[in-house]
Amino acid sequence: MGARRIFRALLRGAGWFLLGTILLAGLYTSALMLWVPRDPAVDRAEPLRITRATATPGEATILFAGDTAEIDAALPTLKEE
Repeated sequence: MGARRIFRALLRGAGWFLLGTILLAGLYTSALMLWVPRDPAVDRAEPLRITRATATPGEATILFAGDTAEIDAALPTLKEE
C-alpha cells in the first residue's frame, strides 16, 4: 500500500507540474499574441519596391530562394562563378 501511495503522489505532482507548465506557456503565448504594438504610419505606407541593375550581355542572375550556406545544395553552382 505504501509504495502505491507514493507512486500516486509522484504522478499527481508530475501532472500538476506539467499542467502548470502548459498553462504558463499558453499564458505567455496569449500575451505575446494580444500585445502587438501597431504603427499606423507603417499600415498606411506603400510597399517597398526594389530595383536591380539592368542585365548585361553574357551574364546571368542566379536567384536562390532560401539558404545559401556552405552546406546547401547551391554550393556547386556558387563555386562555378
